[in-house]
Amino acid sequence: MSLAQETGCALHIVHVSSPEGLALIADAKKRGLNVSAETCPHYLLFNEDDVVRIGAPAKCAPPIRDEARRRALWEALRAGILDTIGSDHSPAPGTMKTGDDFFAIWGGIGGVQHGFELLFSETLESAERDWPLLSALLSRNVARRFRLGRPKGSLDVGSDADLAIVTPSEPREIAASELLTRHPISAYVGRRSRVRVMHTLVRGRAVWSDGRLVDSPLQPQLLSPPIRYVMNLPFGQTRTRIAARHALIAPDGHVKSNVPGITGASTVILISEGMGANVAQLLVTFEANGRAELASPGIETAGYFETGGATLTLAGKRHTVRAGSYFFAPVGEACTIESPEPGTRLTLFQKKFVALGGVAAPQPIIAHASDVKGEPFMGDPDARLQVLLPDEPAYDLAMNIFTYQPGATLPFVETHIMEHGLLMLAGQGVYRLEDSWYPVAAGDVIWMAPYCPQWFVAMGKTPASYLYYKDVNRAAL
Repeated sequence: MSLAQETGCALHIVHVSSPEGLALIADAKKRGLNVSAETCPHYLLFNEDDVVRIGAPAKCAPPIRDEARRRALWEALRAGILDTIGSDHSPAPGTMKTGDDFFAIWGGIGGVQHGFELLFSETLESAERDWPLLSALLSRNVARRFRLGRPKGSLDVGSDADLAIVTPSEPREIAASELLTRHPISAYVGRRSRVRVMHTLVRGRAVWSDGRLVDSPLQPQLLSPPIRYVMNLPFGQTRTRIAARHALIAPDGHVKSNVPGITGASTVILISEGMGANVAQLLVTFEANGRAELASPGIETAGYFETGGATLTLAGKRHTVRAGSYFFAPVGEACTIESPEPGTRLTLFQKKFVALGGVAAPQPIIAHASDVKGEPFMGDPDARLQVLLPDEPAYDLAMNIFTYQPGATLPFVETHIMEHGLLMLAGQGVYRLEDSWYPVAAGDVIWMAPYCPQWFVAMGKTPASYLYYKDVNRAAL
């Protein structure tokens, strides 16, 4: 922890098994350190009495703890202190898992086949609450933490179809005969499971179906996260740049603010009047008990859920929202967000509404980006624009998603009256702002004042996309 604080680098702590470690991790997160934590199925499913009963197959490092500590792990998981779950699959031949000296026996559990399944079995009674959380810790959070981009950890259009279909079933006892690993030794043999993994798909191809492996001609896939600077504090370096008419704000410099109406969340005000902008852009990361009440006189709000999910109430109607959902709350319409999944990330754009004489007020909107077709921008099929809000006189703001295939660009350097607030959603590239060129990647935020010359090129091996705001449909004077 001290090294992470001193260097400013990201820190991922694996195999967390005790509340003592959890307390340190929670404190580090409160202090704003870039820290995440992983635990493993065996720490959530076994206690030390099970180790005595099972013997060597349940030996691992760190060791499995007592029942109180096991329960504390579940509490931390539900509170959002734990970020990911990893298998820590560590098989060994029988000669290494037997012997008279328990301390000399190999310390590792082969659990990749049944560990994740049994987590869903363990939480069957609380599936409505816990299964979405487990799904996030096993997939979405992992992809986000290791910056794998939109192909992984998501069901959004354009993502890899990596799916496991799990269903409740008649209880069964796991038998040694069903183990598929080269060394068929497992601490889970004899444990009862109340669910089954019916089908598993990798990039859309079935690899497991109805209890059988499926021969599927899949090629290996190597994913490389975009390169980022990981050290800044010792040398006073940051990619953030603030100029008179534009800004690039990198995640390495985020500072949390207390914002009225938002509780149980980490909120960063990224763009505001303080830099000369006429729009505010906020990043809200919710905890399990988070809540936001978005209602300020004369202020309209547009929001986009980057990850997670929650319950959103707008114009008196409740909606379930998820990653990719977006909304528009006009002036005078109360908007409340509650019951979020831990780690849900929401970007907000807020501005003072400019009414247009003779035109009715804009209407509230709740929708999902996957339902909006991406149209080729100026005829280029490799640069597609999704227009999320109606382009009508009633609306004085736009919120769009622009997606570029690798190598695609804006067709020319744009210079116009519209102010922009922008969030890089995925991928990487280079953004020209006035006479400066900036490397950008997922998580970066950009502000552009009116008439700031701008241009973008997508680089790397995966598509790049960004969400952006602009003011529209009003006279120049």
